[in-house]
Amino acid sequence: MTGLADKLDRLAATGLDGVLVVEYTLEFAQQTPQEFVHTWLVDGLGAATVVVGRDTKFGRGNAGDVDTMRALGIAMGFELDVIDDACAISESGRRWSSTWVRELLEDGRMLDAAGVLGRPHRLRGTVVHGDKAWDARSDSRPPTSRSPAA
Repeated sequence: MTGLADKLDRLAATGLDGVLVVEYTLEFAQQTPQEFVHTWLVDGLGAATVVVGRDTKFGRGNAGDVDTMRALGIAMGFELDVIDDACAISESGRRWSSTWVRELLEDGRMLDAAGVLGRPHRLRGTVVHGDKAWDARSDSRPPTSRSPAA
């Protein structure tokens, strides 16, 4: 939803000392929770404290959870800090999530999406010119588009 450059800018603004960016590959995805924690958190970063949300899942098949991380922390020598969602539940009772934001954006509800994000949604990319015969101001759709299912 947010591109890497924007994510890094936002993280830098919080005062973090650094960010490790790892390419998500099939090999990376196949790591067990223990392999992931040992390779990336303990050996790779030398983590003294790991901060996770209550619904954290990690490792192959999302096999690891908060209890797994807690046990690995004890075994591998790091503290675990489990935090609640910053804004866990909306006034309507819905949990704030990227899925919800995507739904709002698909429905064209930009102000509601901004409310969930805490900022206006930003989209970056290159404009590619397409069928110049179609008038975007008209009510008709270009001949190659499909209408949403009713």
